[in-house]
Amino acid sequence: MSEDTRPESQPESQTQFSSPIRRVVVALDASPCSRVVLRSAARISAALGAPLEGLFVEDVRLLDLAELPIATELRQPGGIRSFDRDVAERELRVVAQTVNRWAGQIAGEYNLAWHFRVIRGGIASTLMEAGGEGTLLSLGRFGNSIYSRPSRMGSVAQRVLGEHSAPLLLLHQEIRPGQPIRLVTSGAADELPLVALAVRLAQVYTSPLAVFADNPSAEAFLRVALDESPLPVSFHRLRSGDLSRQILAAGQGTGGLVLSHRRDHSLAELDCAVILL
Repeated sequence: MSEDTRPESQPESQTQFSSPIRRVVVALDASPCSRVVLRSAARISAALGAPLEGLFVEDVRLLDLAELPIATELRQPGGIRSFDRDVAERELRVVAQTVNRWAGQIAGEYNLAWHFRVIRGGIASTLMEAGGEGTLLSLGRFGNSIYSRPSRMGSVAQRVLGEHSAPLLLLHQEIRPGQPIRLVTSGAADELPLVALAVRLAQVYTSPLAVFADNPSAEAFLRVALDESPLPVSFHRLRSGDLSRQILAAGQGTGGLVLSHRRDHSLAELDCAVILL
């Protein structure tokens, strides 16, 4: 249940770019949000020259539920029908095959090395095990909801955000060209890969770059480092207090992407994608 394609050779500017991301893993299901996540993750993968992997998790809780004698399924249309483990496993296989097909098509649009895996287990724990150092784990912020925009973050995203310390991409809408790329940094040496990643993605999306630094020396250093950048760059001083409010107050517009080393949960409530390294 996998397919691989050979990526075309990357432009020189991409191969010389030193990225902290060496692989991108995308959590997939049958929801429209999965397509949104995959398209943005595929574009990031292509920009970084990193292979892309789709991961479909067969939820073991659903299979356990199907073994209960009272288990039934309400279908619209169709009414109520019996629901057992055989039915659940068959339907999960159909969903996985469908997801693999359309996800492979999207990966092919970006000429990416593509691999698809199906794993059975708890969704959040399985996703976190698939991530790790050098791997950008990408998933939808609001999960597979019947609503277009739920009022709260999905339970899987909440758990991953709280427990996963490796690189993470959370989003609910596609990152589009021209939308702002926002970098939150202290200017420390170990954050330079994050700075380079923000610059690269601003180039890919032809977007303005907004830098949020929390001390004058970091701002001065980054002004010099980015002085020759062809991108429009603005600088903003961070104060103590709510980080997300300060980013909103800077007013670069909606959508886009925030990159940060800070595991600040308020960032996940912003109306944009978030990459946490």
